[in-house]
Amino acid sequence: MLVGVVRWFRGYVGFTAKGRFPERLLNLAAVRGVNIADPRPVEGGVSGIMSVSDYRRVRPLARKARVRMRVTKRRGLPFAVRKYRGRLGLFVGAALGAVLIAVLSQFLIERHILRDLDGITWVSVNIMGCTADVEVRQKAQKPEIQSMEPCNIVASADGVITKLKVREGFAAVKEGSGVAKGELIVSGFNPTKQGGVRYMHADADIYADVISNRELKIPKQYDYYSLTENKIDRTRLRFLWFELPASLSFGSCLYRTVTSRDNSLVLNGTVLPVGTSVETSHELEQKHAATDKAAAREIFRNDELLYEAFSRPDSRPVSRSLTVSESKDGFSCEFNCVFNENIAETAEFSVTED
Repeated sequence: MLVGVVRWFRGYVGFTAKGRFPERLLNLAAVRGVNIADPRPVEGGVSGIMSVSDYRRVRPLARKARVRMRVTKRRGLPFAVRKYRGRLGLFVGAALGAVLIAVLSQFLIERHILRDLDGITWVSVNIMGCTADVEVRQKAQKPEIQSMEPCNIVASADGVITKLKVREGFAAVKEGSGVAKGELIVSGFNPTKQGGVRYMHADADIYADVISNRELKIPKQYDYYSLTENKIDRTRLRFLWFELPASLSFGSCLYRTVTSRDNSLVLNGTVLPVGTSVETSHELEQKHAATDKAAAREIFRNDELLYEAFSRPDSRPVSRSLTVSESKDGFSCEFNCVFNENIAETAEFSVTED
């Protein structure tokens, strides 16, 4: 099926070769690299099919083999184009229709984006070859208005207070005090001299040393995949939205990874919707590896650094303790760390008047 499609796009001819030594023609063609498909014996010679370019190359070989060749049929895209070359308007109309569809499709894309994304006020889609350049303008975001409802500041974790920076409210603890999660740190109300109570929105940064305990395990034996030198390239021809295979590369592997790259034709700085697409399949080989205690410690150390960078980016490490133990099947690690971080958490409360 695939070979037939490629042959049709390249164009091919059916022929008969009759004479004294038709089998010699087949031998000469094989030596010169001329591909004759579907060879069959006929009365006084042979028949077959070949591409248009190969048919031009085989004519001198026919004279050497002392046979006469005659074309019996012509098939494929080149002959179809030649047949309708007098009807230029047909091809011009098809090209204009394709351009019109491409242009109108941009408006459909723009309307879908405006309808589906609430945060967009304006969008423009410009298609250059096979690349779509999308320009968007976001809606102006409403400024976040800080709530001024009465609230307290409580501890978001257990820790020891190292620094109090109170902007509004009254501190209920001192530096060096130990606090439990949920404990009041800064109060949002204050009794007045007249016997009343003044409520306020407490605001503060409360820094404390917080203990973090984590455990991690890894096996001694594990499998992984590595790239080998074996690869398969498959090339496709691109024209507008159509893709046609241009290479006959076969092969498969149990594990693989696939990469692709596009090459577009550029004319006077304009990227045309014509080019090639190459898909490369790289074979993956499954390998086996083992871990010793030193390598396990390095893995655990790197995991802790990643945890600090991504899970606690606003915390400052004060101390780290890493203990690695070995078992029959693997290694385990216990992390005991102290982080200095802001544990201030807002806790609103309602005010009712009697």
